[in-house]
Amino acid sequence: MPKRREKSHKTKNSQHEKMQISGPLFKRKEIEDLRQGILEIDCPKMSLKGQSPKNPCTYKGPGYIKQFLGGQFLFKLYSNQESKPNEYLIKFFSKKSTKAGQLIPKHEYYNLEAIDIYGRKWKGIRILPDLFFSKQRKGIVLTGRIRELASKIKTISSINRARLNLKIFDKVNFPANKATTSTIMVGERETLKSSQLNSAEFKSRGNKFLLTSADDTLTINIISDGNIFDKKIEMRVIEALQFILARPIRWSILEKSEGKVDIVRIQSKSRDNSELRSQPPINYPTIDYTGHAWKLYDKYLRYILRYKEDDWHPLSSRVYQVILASGYSFFTQALILCTTIEGVLKEEFSKLAHPSSLYLRLMGSAQKHMNQWEKTEEIKQKIKHGKKNIKNTINIVNSRINGLFGLVKIPRAIDTLRVLVQSGAIKKEHVDSWKKLRSMTAHAYSPKYLSTQEFIDDFYRVLVLFHHLIFHAIDYKGKYCDYSLRGFPLKDYPFN
Repeated sequence: MPKRREKSHKTKNSQHEKMQISGPLFKRKEIEDLRQGILEIDCPKMSLKGQSPKNPCTYKGPGYIKQFLGGQFLFKLYSNQESKPNEYLIKFFSKKSTKAGQLIPKHEYYNLEAIDIYGRKWKGIRILPDLFFSKQRKGIVLTGRIRELASKIKTISSINRARLNLKIFDKVNFPANKATTSTIMVGERETLKSSQLNSAEFKSRGNKFLLTSADDTLTINIISDGNIFDKKIEMRVIEALQFILARPIRWSILEKSEGKVDIVRIQSKSRDNSELRSQPPINYPTIDYTGHAWKLYDKYLRYILRYKEDDWHPLSSRVYQVILASGYSFFTQALILCTTIEGVLKEEFSKLAHPSSLYLRLMGSAQKHMNQWEKTEEIKQKIKHGKKNIKNTINIVNSRINGLFGLVKIPRAIDTLRVLVQSGAIKKEHVDSWKKLRSMTAHAYSPKYLSTQEFIDDFYRVLVLFHHLIFHAIDYKGKYCDYSLRGFPLKDYPFN
């Protein structure tokens, strides 16, 4: 029977090392089961512990973790602890004090620990379980959904170079620059070779990257120059990939070797976002031997890695908003894009267009003068004669005046955009289109002179404005796709 063997294309000067995780943390069959949405993990020991600081509930027993419809993880724990059912009910439900409309507090969540038949210890957090009694009332069954499971193993020796492997169970097109060669063997004799351009290799911040697509699965291998990665590297890598591909990306399996610790994490399948497609900043459908796309990726990744919080970088959140908007109507996309730009201006360019001290002093004097309006003779007479609701109306007017003066002391989005135009970071015609679409979509009107083509042209100018703001924030200099021009040509940024 002919055997098929695949190997990655190798250059003369470099060879990307294979990802090696110490020990069989996740088996090949389990990977395939997870991809198909049928993974099941049998666990002789499970423990579900409440997070209430006072007398937390804990339930123990055997059970399992499995995927059900939609790829979500469900656990089931069979607790045979001897106790009266009513006592369990009182203890279990007394912790749930949240009313409809309230955020669920931390103490109402549970954490799960499970040891499977291979001895691996799995952990899941922030679980809201359901509780059931058996018919004989001799035990308790607890079930619940788990968003993510993690397993950690400590190794004897420390590795010299940290490694990260991410698997995304989705067909993801990306700018490739390397080929994968498939060889069919009959015994020891090669009978057929074929090549497929489905890999990308590059470096970023001291890390070697290898992306490979096969069987509707994207695999990302990362090897560091040191034995430890930057904080939240797995999150930032995905954020940067979402930016250059302009589509949602979510890993299903994470394997990480760092120091003396091996970690595997698996995530439940999210909703299908494969149809969401915004326009990427550099549009390379299949190939990028020039490296422009990955140069932009490197710049963006370096920038967001400075962010030390546990959440997405604010800029990545803005990018994701624009991507998700692509699933709505064109009118709604334009509204979200325009308002997202305002968010980028506040978060990345807050120090620009800040009012001068002279401006603030004069504005303060004007506000003080306006606050004296109620002392005019006309208003005094109305108060004196006790005109109905006069005092209440005066308070409302004063509140509006102070509110308006508070706003004029804060730089407007258009003020910041004008400063950026003057510096050559963005173009005036793009700002003009933003003003037009921002006013039209926010106030829900459609001027008669605006044709569908004009609307589309303005939308693409605003999209390029969005990309230019990000380029300026991350100090990117290189190629980009200019959607404001017919044919979407590649241009250079900065353009002055």
